[in-house]
Amino acid sequence: MFQAITISPSTSNWAWLKSRAPSYILPSFLFFWILNMVIYIQVITSTQGIRNVTIVGRRYFSQYCVTDRSGNMIHSVPFLCSMSVRDLIFALLMSWASGYMVTVLYRHRKQVQHIRRTSFSPRSSAETRATHIILFLASCFVCFYCINSGITLYVTYVIQREVDLESVVTFFSTCYPALCPLVLISSDPRITKNH
Repeated sequence: MFQAITISPSTSNWAWLKSRAPSYILPSFLFFWILNMVIYIQVITSTQGIRNVTIVGRRYFSQYCVTDRSGNMIHSVPFLCSMSVRDLIFALLMSWASGYMVTVLYRHRKQVQHIRRTSFSPRSSAETRATHIILFLASCFVCFYCINSGITLYVTYVIQREVDLESVVTFFSTCYPALCPLVLISSDPRITKNH
């Protein structure tokens, strides 16, 4: 969202927010951190470390922890609704921001196209490269998120313990955070020129 506001043209409805956006980043992170803590507080308080004993009953098992399913919010409708609404809102905001940035970049490329026709550079324009990166990262995020959510729901609600699938969940939950910086670093011309 902040990146979309930053690249918005000065004539857009977001122009008034461009200069203030950097000061809102830290409070936004703090707000979203508190929001997630409120949503997950019951899960956090009902999670215990694994002890060297046999555990009987309906619980969620992991290699490192166990969460008691009875009496906590994991299966409750408010917990599932709050998670779903939060994820839906943020997915829609991310999609809107990505689409907005692609639109701004496309319009800018059309405006400066006549200037670039005189240049015989074989490389694609900066706008085209940025559009490809935005679409690639947004697609990867949605793909990894859907896979991770599906497997997590299956592990949590269908089967009681499957360590192999938990490893797969861990793998897919780390794919996007690992991939995103690599894509951004490799696409930065300042870094590629130095090598």
